[in-house]
Amino acid sequence: MFVLALLLSLSIQSGPSGQSAIQCTVIAGGSPAAGAEIVVAGRTYVSDGRGEVRIEVNPGSIELTVVKRGFAPLTTTVTVAIGQQQPVTIELERMPSVQETITVSATRTDRGLEDQPMRVEVLDAEEIDEKLMMTPGDVVMMLNEMGGMRVQATSP
Repeated sequence: MFVLALLLSLSIQSGPSGQSAIQCTVIAGGSPAAGAEIVVAGRTYVSDGRGEVRIEVNPGSIELTVVKRGFAPLTTTVTVAIGQQQPVTIELERMPSVQETITVSATRTDRGLEDQPMRVEVLDAEEIDEKLMMTPGDVVMMLNEMGGMRVQATSP
């Protein structure tokens, strides 16, 4: 009976002091990160003005995920022994800014339309005179014979 009472008193005395915890300090850009969210086992903790938060945990391997707006999220694993208060310092890095250049064109190249080679066809004066002699006033027939061009007469 005495042994049982002794064990009970020892377990009560070692209860709060035997609790495992993580003392997490979050730093961003060389200064404390106030308002950083630390997620442990589905629960979210928020760091104070000094970037610190104390998290009561069960002993073992604990996964921490730290999130703060404007910074890349970070996940780390900490092993905590029974009755130990494990200090952890986490330094967040700014989100990388990505600048992209998007080219949208029909030719799938980066060249502008004004820089693209174009087909040029020249009608010399003799050919124009010949076509006009055959059908006077009908320029449409002459232009229809040029490649890559479609002409439609809308009035006589």
